[in-house]
Amino acid sequence: MKKLIYILILTTTIVSCVSLEEDPRSKISSENFYKTESDASAAVTAVYSKLTHNYTSVAYGLNNSGFPFLNRTPEITYGSASDDYVTGPSAPDPDFRANCGLYTNSSNAKVLELWRQNWEIINDANIAIYHIPKITGDTATLNNYVREAKFLRALGYFYAVRLWGKIPLLTTPTESLSDNLTPAQADTSAIYAQIIKDFTDATALPNKRNTYHATSGAAHAFLLKVALTRRDWNEVVKQYNIINGLGLYAVSANYKDIFDPSKKDKEEHIFDAYFLADNTTGGLGNTNLMAKDNPPPYGYVKNGVKVNVKGGENPTANVTIRQYFKPNDQRTSFTFIDSVKATSTATTYIVSAHYNKWNPITWTPSLTSFQNSGVNIPVIRYAEVVLSYVEAQNELNNKAEAVTVFNNFRAKRSVTGKPLPKIISSVDKDNFRDSIFLERRIDFASENSVRWFDLVRQNGSGTSLIYKAIPQLIDPVLGNPTDYWCQTKAANFALSLAKNPKKFLLWPIPLTELQANPNLVQNPGWE
Repeated sequence: MKKLIYILILTTTIVSCVSLEEDPRSKISSENFYKTESDASAAVTAVYSKLTHNYTSVAYGLNNSGFPFLNRTPEITYGSASDDYVTGPSAPDPDFRANCGLYTNSSNAKVLELWRQNWEIINDANIAIYHIPKITGDTATLNNYVREAKFLRALGYFYAVRLWGKIPLLTTPTESLSDNLTPAQADTSAIYAQIIKDFTDATALPNKRNTYHATSGAAHAFLLKVALTRRDWNEVVKQYNIINGLGLYAVSANYKDIFDPSKKDKEEHIFDAYFLADNTTGGLGNTNLMAKDNPPPYGYVKNGVKVNVKGGENPTANVTIRQYFKPNDQRTSFTFIDSVKATSTATTYIVSAHYNKWNPITWTPSLTSFQNSGVNIPVIRYAEVVLSYVEAQNELNNKAEAVTVFNNFRAKRSVTGKPLPKIISSVDKDNFRDSIFLERRIDFASENSVRWFDLVRQNGSGTSLIYKAIPQLIDPVLGNPTDYWCQTKAANFALSLAKNPKKFLLWPIPLTELQANPNLVQNPGWE
C-alpha cells in the first residue's frame, strides 16, 4: 500500500494534512472526475451539503463540535454574541462562552471552525465552476449547475465579508501545492462586486419553487439583502418588485407552518438549509441539531422552582427578548415555551423562556431529550424581503407606502380576531426605523442568519444597532440588569468601545490563519 497525502484546502492555506494508508488508484482527481452531467450534479450537491452536514471535526483539524455552517456553528459563534442569546448556565465550552460574552479572541476554536467551513464552501464552489464547463452534455443543464455553484460561492462570500471584512478574493480553485496559498486580502468593494456578479448570474436559473436549491427568486432575494447591507435603498425596492413579480412568494398566514417539517417549500420559503430527521439525539448526517437547544433538558430555574436540568450547556433565549412578544402575536407561543411538564408526576415547571422553533411539531412536553429535527432553517424567507422593503421605503422618505406594507405584515402575524397595534402614519422616521428592526428581531428570533448582521450593519442613520442594543441588556426598563450574561456582554462591549469602537463590527481572523499566511492582516481591535 502506498501512502497518500490527502490535502484538504479550507482557507487560503493548507490547513490539514492527513496521512492515509490506502491505494491511490481509488482516488479520482478533479480532472478525471468531471465527465458527465451526473458528475456535475454531484459536485454542486457536495457544496450544498457543506451548508448543512454534520461532520467529524477531525476533518477540519480540530477536536471540536462538528456542527454545520448553517446550523449550530453560527449559533455558537456570531449568533450567540447577539442580544438574542445567553449561554446555558453550565456551559463547559470556554470558546462558546467567550463568543456569547463578547470576550472572544483570535485563538477561539469555534471561530476557526467557522472560518474553515466558510472557505471550504467557497473553494468547492470554485472547483465546480472551473471544471463543469469542460463536460460534454446538455449545455442548458450544465450552465445551470454552474449558476448554482456561483450562487453558493456568492453566499459563502456574503457571509465572509460581513464577518471578517477584507478577505482574499479567490475565483479559481485551490487544488494543489502549486496554487497560490498565501493570497492577499481584497477590498470589500471588490468582494461585493463579485458577490453581486455571481448572484446576478444566478438570476438566470429557473423561476420555480425549490427552497433547498438556488433559484432565480433566491438569487434576487440575496441581491436585495446585499443591497440592504450596503444601504442601496433603491436597489432594495427594485429587487422587491422583481421578486413580487415572480408570483411565487407570500407572507404565511400561519406562522408555525413556516417551521412545520410536513409543510416544507411553502409560500414564505425562498432558500432554506434543508434537514432530515434521523430519530437520534446525536451523530452525523443531515439533521437539525438546533432542536437539542430546546427545553426541557436545558433551562434556567424561574421563581425558585428547580427544574430537572440535564446539563444546561446550550445557548438559550436572552431573558430580555421575551417581553417584546405579545399574547395577540402568533409568534409568541410558537417562538417560546415558558413551562414544561413532567410526565411521571404531571407537575408543571415554570421556566424562563426558551426558543422552541426547531422541534415544535413533534415535541411532547416531558423532561426527556429531544431528537434531532427535520425542521428546515430558513436562510432567507419572504418576510425578510418584505421588511427590507419597508426599511428601504422609510429611508427613501416614502413613509405612507412603508407604513401600509408594515401594518399589513403585522396583520398577518396577529392572532385571529386580536390584531396587533398598527404603526400610525405620523410616526417619525427614526422611531419607525426602530420599530422595523424590532419587528425583524421578533420574526427571526433564533434564526442566526439575521440578528447579528442586523446589529452590525449600518442602518439608515449611518450607525450600527449594536451600540444601542448591547447596552440595553442591563437597562433597568428594557433589559435585565442582574443577569450575569447580560452584565458580561454589556461590560465587555463597553471595554471594547473604550479601546476600539469598531471592534465588534468584524470578527477576528483566526490566529492560525494569520500565522500560515503572512499576507493576512488582522481586523482592528483584535491585534
